Amino acid sequence: IVKGIYRERMEKILKGKKLKLCIIGCSFSSEYLSYINVVTQLLKEYENIEIIDAAVTAETVPQTMAHIYNRVVRYKPDICSLYMGINDMRRNRDVYTKNNVSPREFYRDMNYLTDVLKRYGSQVILHTLTPCNIPAQERGVSDKRWTYRIDDWDIFNAIIREIAEVKNCVLNDQTRNLEKFCGPVNIPENGLHLTREAQEFLAIHFMDVLLNTIECKFE
Repeated sequence: IVKGIYRERMEKILKGKKLKLCIIGCSFSSEYLSYINVVTQLLKEYENIEIIDAAVTAETVPQTMAHIYNRVVRYKPDICSLYMGINDMRRNRDVYTKNNVSPREFYRDMNYLTDVLKRYGSQVILHTLTPCNIPAQERGVSDKRWTYRIDDWDIFNAIIREIAEVKNCVLNDQTRNLEKFCGPVNIPENGLHLTREAQEFLAIHFMDVLLNTIECKFE
């Protein structure tokens, strides 16, 4: 579907273009059917585009920070897709529940990551966080006692939007894009990851954002 929509535009923008694209994130980027993976697979048809996969399942922003130079900076990518926060805002279901990474820490560390990436010449694409079916998510990982809170999405997404604006990053506001999506967003098995239909919908939007970013970067 994505290729059918963007075939001509991809040829116009990408053919003969030499660039490095780095994918930074968790399973929402590294998962085989993720919308980011759908897009990067299409880009691999172009020999001059190098994809650097720095996404690690279940990782949080502080963990990514510890490896940012080795996994990302040394390759000097032109564009970085940075989709983090789902694991950071996760909680445990107990009376002392709190986020894995507090909003204050998330704000500080996301600012650090964007500063580092931009200092070494990368344009950064930030993604807002996709929603969750919390009851289904709790059933899917009942042995781990993981949970989320609805209001955390507003808090963490506000941080992502603010950083995008202040640091002059590109914002892929998929949270708002999904408001136009008709159909189930989360797979019933875990309530957190996305259905194939939702992934395809988001891939269409991400490809548009990415092509716009490439055009601006190399104009």
